[in-house]
Amino acid sequence: MYWTCYPVLALLFHPIVQLVLVILLDVLKNRQKQMRFRRSFATEEKYPDVAWERWCRMTPDQAQEILQGLIEYEFPFAFGASVSFALLKVYGIPSISRLLVRTGEFSDIKKVSKRTADTGVLLLEFCLNKPSSQRHIEAVARMNSLHEPYIRQKEVSQTDMLYTLSLFVLEPIRFIEKREWRDLSHVEVAAIGTFWKAVAEEMNIDYATILPKSESYYCDGFEFVQRLEVWSAFYEIRRMQPAESNRKLVDAQIEGLLYNLPNSFKTFGLWMISSLAEDHVLRAIGLYRPPTIFRILLKMFWTLRRWVMRYLMLPRSTPRKYIEENSGSKDKHQLTDYLIHPWYVNPTFSNRWGLRAYTNRVFERKNPGDDGSTFLPEGYRIDEVGPAVGAGMGKDWMEKERARLQDLDLGKCPFGPVPERRYRGMMMATGEVEMMPISEGV
Repeated sequence: MYWTCYPVLALLFHPIVQLVLVILLDVLKNRQKQMRFRRSFATEEKYPDVAWERWCRMTPDQAQEILQGLIEYEFPFAFGASVSFALLKVYGIPSISRLLVRTGEFSDIKKVSKRTADTGVLLLEFCLNKPSSQRHIEAVARMNSLHEPYIRQKEVSQTDMLYTLSLFVLEPIRFIEKREWRDLSHVEVAAIGTFWKAVAEEMNIDYATILPKSESYYCDGFEFVQRLEVWSAFYEIRRMQPAESNRKLVDAQIEGLLYNLPNSFKTFGLWMISSLAEDHVLRAIGLYRPPTIFRILLKMFWTLRRWVMRYLMLPRSTPRKYIEENSGSKDKHQLTDYLIHPWYVNPTFSNRWGLRAYTNRVFERKNPGDDGSTFLPEGYRIDEVGPAVGAGMGKDWMEKERARLQDLDLGKCPFGPVPERRYRGMMMATGEVEMMPISEGV
């Protein structure tokens, strides 16, 4: 056997064979890179860095198209994890947490899971539908109708709303930069900024008086994200501090996030969540740094995952679907996955008898279709998402809000005239215009 294999082994060490293998591996590497980065290359080809004016003219619909590609193809895990963490970070602001505690939506695990699912539904409807579409308009109208009573009674400030929106902008970008297989390009960051600036206007968030200067000061979505990041950091310094209401919300939310984990793994899950937060955030929400050895192992895991996904894996050939239409009702939509309880999830054969379903049965967790219609397996209507309809939260107000949004030119670029923005951008790039200080409105 040894002598039979020896000629083959000797052949592998022949210089010509080694040269052929090196060339073949190089070709495969380049081909894998072309396929892995093809969506990023396509976006940069459409909006190249040298054609800066194209960023300025980017419409919300164009920005949403880029954002949807990031969510469904490039970084589905990053967006899901970062949004869940963003909700925890919001609870570090006492003015926000006190109001949320008073609503009573965190009194038990079922209410926590319902609120988490409803928040996810509205965010998905925002991001996966073009701003000029009826479903996007309806989702924004529903969100505004839920906030309206608290805004009218001045229980929610404009700065609190802008900070909450800033986390949905910034946390996915930060998560991708630290843990994903590639960084976002400037064009992709500009698209994220353009999209969420348009959403801020749709939600009547008065960012112009909170952020530096006026809306015409921003050249494009990339600069808007930079300004928002600086303002958000100063806001956290002034407003994020420990409070009993913070801890109540965080305990309830963490119980929900770890609900489907076996008890023996929940400590590791808590360490994983804590490892995502900065020190000042941990102090505000009452959590602690995980052990050093766990942080080292976790950093090694993220590094290994980044390398494997970048160099060994091919891109997704099909999008990661989050929402599907209910075949029995045109007005209702269903989710394809769930975090805590299976709200709005279609009880298909795979959802009820797949591997996850068997695991849930072992640990006495809920599957889609359990408990009859408790978790609304038939799906949701956008105008019914959220808590029970009360005063100021009814459909009449939502109809007026929908009409207001339809009257807006949602397909228009959310920044000022291109010549003015180009002039400002050139002046700032050459240092002839000083950067504005952070707003004292915080």
